[in-house]
Amino acid sequence: MKAIPAGEGCYGDTRPTRRPISWDQPRPEQQTSPTRNIGNIPVSSSYTNDSSRAVWQRAIPAGLGDVTPAPSSPRRTRPTQPQGEDNLNQNRNIAYDIGDDVNDDVGPRDSIPFTPPMTPPLSPTSHNAPYHIVLKRTKLPSPHSLTGNRHYMEEAQTLSDQADQSHDCKLTNHASKTFPEPLLLCKFICRKPRLAFGLALTGHLLIAFVSALLYVVGYDILPTNFNSIPLDLRKKEVFLKQEAWLNRDRSHDLYFRTRAGRHVTERSIKYETLNTYIIFEQEGGNIFTKENMKAIRSLEDEFYKDENYQSNFCLLNHRNICERPLSIIRFFDGTYASLHPVFNDTEFDRIPEVLSAAYSNPYTKRVLQVFLGKNSRIDLQNRVVESEITRLVLYYGYPLSGFNSTRDDSKKQYEKVENYLIDRWAARWKDISMSGYNGMRFLYMNLAVFWHEVNLQLFYDLLFIGGSFVFIFLFMWFQTRSIWLTSWGMMSTVFSFIGGNLVYNVVLDFKYLGIFHVLSMFIILGIAADDVFIFCDTWKSLCKEPFPSVAHRLSECYRRAARTMFVTSFTTAAAFFINSFSPILAISSFGTFSGITVLMNYLSVILFFPTVLAMWHLNWESEPLCGYQCSTAEADMYPGLPDTEAMTSGKQKDSLKEDRSINARIMRFLSGPYFRFLMNNVVRGTTLVVFTALIAVFIYFSTTLTPDDRRPRVMKPTHHFERFDDRTLNSFQPSGQDDITKVFIVWGLKPQNRSSCHPRRFADCVGSTVWDDSFDLNPPPAQDALMNFCNKLSSFSTEDTDYYRIRRDLTTNQPEVKCFLTSMNDFFKVEEDSILPNGTKIYGDIDLQLPTTELKMRRFLRANRKLFSQKSFHRTFYRYFETAYSYWISNRFSGFPTFETQKFSRWIGEAFDPRDSHNVKGQTGVLYGTRLKYAAVAVNLSLTAGATYYREGLDIYNRWEKLIIHEVSQMPPSLRGAFQTTPLTWHWFHIQDKWKRFLLYCLYVSQMPPSLRGAFQTTPLTWHWFHIQEALVEQGGISVIAGVTVAWLVLVVSSGNFIVGSMATLAIAGITVCVIGCIPLAGWKLGVLEAMNMTLVVGLAIDYVVHLGVAYSHAPFTDRQRRVQHALHELGLSVLCGAVTTMGSGLFMMFAQILFFTQFGIFIFATIGFSILFALTFFVVLLSLIGPQGDTGSTRPLLQSLWFYCVGRRREDVDCAVCDGKGFVRPESLTNHVTGDVFGSIRSTAC
Repeated sequence: MKAIPAGEGCYGDTRPTRRPISWDQPRPEQQTSPTRNIGNIPVSSSYTNDSSRAVWQRAIPAGLGDVTPAPSSPRRTRPTQPQGEDNLNQNRNIAYDIGDDVNDDVGPRDSIPFTPPMTPPLSPTSHNAPYHIVLKRTKLPSPHSLTGNRHYMEEAQTLSDQADQSHDCKLTNHASKTFPEPLLLCKFICRKPRLAFGLALTGHLLIAFVSALLYVVGYDILPTNFNSIPLDLRKKEVFLKQEAWLNRDRSHDLYFRTRAGRHVTERSIKYETLNTYIIFEQEGGNIFTKENMKAIRSLEDEFYKDENYQSNFCLLNHRNICERPLSIIRFFDGTYASLHPVFNDTEFDRIPEVLSAAYSNPYTKRVLQVFLGKNSRIDLQNRVVESEITRLVLYYGYPLSGFNSTRDDSKKQYEKVENYLIDRWAARWKDISMSGYNGMRFLYMNLAVFWHEVNLQLFYDLLFIGGSFVFIFLFMWFQTRSIWLTSWGMMSTVFSFIGGNLVYNVVLDFKYLGIFHVLSMFIILGIAADDVFIFCDTWKSLCKEPFPSVAHRLSECYRRAARTMFVTSFTTAAAFFINSFSPILAISSFGTFSGITVLMNYLSVILFFPTVLAMWHLNWESEPLCGYQCSTAEADMYPGLPDTEAMTSGKQKDSLKEDRSINARIMRFLSGPYFRFLMNNVVRGTTLVVFTALIAVFIYFSTTLTPDDRRPRVMKPTHHFERFDDRTLNSFQPSGQDDITKVFIVWGLKPQNRSSCHPRRFADCVGSTVWDDSFDLNPPPAQDALMNFCNKLSSFSTEDTDYYRIRRDLTTNQPEVKCFLTSMNDFFKVEEDSILPNGTKIYGDIDLQLPTTELKMRRFLRANRKLFSQKSFHRTFYRYFETAYSYWISNRFSGFPTFETQKFSRWIGEAFDPRDSHNVKGQTGVLYGTRLKYAAVAVNLSLTAGATYYREGLDIYNRWEKLIIHEVSQMPPSLRGAFQTTPLTWHWFHIQDKWKRFLLYCLYVSQMPPSLRGAFQTTPLTWHWFHIQEALVEQGGISVIAGVTVAWLVLVVSSGNFIVGSMATLAIAGITVCVIGCIPLAGWKLGVLEAMNMTLVVGLAIDYVVHLGVAYSHAPFTDRQRRVQHALHELGLSVLCGAVTTMGSGLFMMFAQILFFTQFGIFIFATIGFSILFALTFFVVLLSLIGPQGDTGSTRPLLQSLWFYCVGRRREDVDCAVCDGKGFVRPESLTNHVTGDVFGSIRSTAC
């Protein structure tokens, strides 16, 4: 192959090359063996392993510093070349086939220096340096005379003469070094740089245009939802049961008995999800002082007497008057004066007496405990009541004016209240919270105001993302010294994000983009910056190579950089894709999106950035402020080693100018003083001991990591919302209104059918309700069985209640079991004793207690002719139990249900029965004889929401599962379809948006005592939440283990060495352990945010270790120390720059107020910090001590064995050029006749 002269490529590279070594000053180690002349050509011979032919091979000019001379050893081995130069040197030799007639007189071990005839003699700077001709021979059956081969000698002489024509070829010593053919892409870029750049940019803009077009036409290309975290385990039965109960009232078949038979008037129902909760705190003092009480009343009146609130939003009582706030003031303003005159002290002169009296009365005690702090002091004898904290709640009512019911455009009603709260009170409450109120700490919570502040804070915190973007931009500009490279490198990140979203949304059909997905921009920014650094540094490092053209240089840069970037991008993407298998949509969608974006960034860099680099090289590379000035030589690439001649010679160093740029100084520092420091035996030993101890310490901390039993936090702990949440959960006395968990034993429903719901869409899809048509309470045995079950639960012993964690009433000490049949039975016990004004029993001797029977109920119905039409009770009438139920639940159809029946009406569903359902006389739309569709029994547990370890919770869940399965199996067939669940209660659905329902629970409502929510309690998704916590823990472990496993595979393949890959994996495992150990060290637990961040650790930790590991494996040296030094020199700077950009972006996020941003920044900073520390110290020291030397640990033998096995080749088989397409042949099939041409292509007739 003829080498391409330098300067003959596309806009040829005119950069200076290394100073040629004089042809007449051979290298000291270059020795030649005795020579003999063949014709008029001095020839030396070298015996090779080529078993098929004897050839003349013309070698490269002698004297080149980076070319190994012909060996003088008598061993029959092929002349070696420097490692790592295969691609550059594979075509540097020109071979001549001299045929079969090789005279055996020519010594097989002779080295023949060959100088073509020339006149005048060569000067030290002449391009006609001496060449070597190497004789390759095989053992032939009989020797032949060499003198007869005139044809081959003439051919060799002709080629030598052609090489002598220096004025035509214009070859230098270095130009004679040949390079691989340039890549087609690089050829095109070099020939048409502007066109290539335009096409690449157009492709990126096309992606953005398609996304914009889809957005314009109405396609949901950005399904953003920053207010929620989809944590549902959508395929778990515990979730499907919960969904069945939560969505039971969505069926159009149901009949809703509006407020148990009463007409809903304006603002008569508490809008509990928008109530305002306020906490007053006097740290180290007593909140119940006269001054404080007056201040609390004054602020309460300011809220309560607001004109807009009074006329449009307050909760109206039965007298159509706004309900007063629930607060400690009610004990002083006469609200309870009917119980005792002391409860009328408007001037707060008798605070101890009033509160002592309230504590002494069983009724008022339950209310007072709501307002007392956990460390309050109550001394009845001395009439002392002290507390550091108290609270109040301000109610809102609905349906609002202009709406017929709570379900009438509930979203619009919500927005009206929301707008009022934000416009009127948000700023006022925040100011009081910041400054305090009358010396007291003021904490507040209103969900509408909360979301307003969160969204506002989100906007401010996103500015930190902009700050990170600016920091990375400035650092890249400083590093590359080119605004052109920096700008398009950053734009490539944006295009990667857009393209990744297009694939994620359109191709894979994911319909959820949350805050986690936006934060993946940080990851892509760091990876993109790292890729740009690698590409630029590789390009700059090749400026000293004597490439024939820029296309060759760009191709070599492309090969090296693309390979390195592929390894890091693939491993990072693989670590993210592992999370795609998570059952939690928040994690699976984030992993999928991030993995796709990483790969899109890789494609963008390898397809677009080469065109950017070519344009920069063409126009601005030589500019002092915009480009990189290539030094003609490296001052001392390997100053720590005596043998640096592999890269440059001592004379060259003395004669060349040193590059004094910051980057060059860092490179020299890493490969010089820093390398020598690490190579000190004491330092290496100390480093291993320190890092071993560090890993051991963090392993211990990792073992202390426990799942977070609380809901995900939004703000930092110092934020007033988080302080409110902390005080609500931890600072108040236990009371009868604590936030508790309810277990519902449900009949009439089956797990929800969600087959119609999109599996990758976080939208308001609830599936369809599946009814258990076998459910029926009309048979008396069914009523008896359910009554017995309720009585069994209510009579549990102390051991049983402790085992099942059933809560006991603070007053009666009875298990808190809410069974509608028990209440209904008690009602009819009283009802059967009802008398007329004349003293006669209305029902005579009828026993109205359960179970209901046809005979009993017909007599009951006849006694109530004013309500029930007797014609409706035909012979086939069946719904007697439901008729009795409707009479009880509506409080005799009076329109004024009791508190208890209001509660039970939420747990029982009815449907219209076309045969048996009829209107109550005089009450259109009020039915009896309906069909019971579902019913539930509620049991209060002593589990505190957000304060129970998930394993303990799952253990209790399993106990309840066994109990329900056992009890239900003994009931009549119509009751055997029951299940138990712990969901939210009915009123949650007044907020129609599911994302708000779920996140309101996750954030705050589940932590609020029911006393602060009004009459109807809201319970958290306890069983489901325990399963979510379990899934998060499992996912965190799976992500780490699978990520490390994938990293090992990739590292072994990319480095081509089992030992290097295993050592790099050990370093990554150490990084992962340290980062995980930081979680409990920082006082955190394994919650949603921590589990999400853990999925990033392996993907980010691998980048820097893999760079150094691959550089070590591909270093052009065999000993471990020079390999380590080579790795530090070649990629140490890129590793540092990539770490600085990523750590810088994480540093900005640490100043955000939203907790996930802060935690994300800390995780990024810690992960990258440990990664760079382990990579540049622990991993480097480990390689210098036990790193493989030569081919030790190489994967090549294994791969070769696998290939031989696949193609059916044995180890003793030999290569041949034409072997029926196989490429090898059995040795015994070789014949004695081998022919070939002068260029070395051989044909075996035996094959």
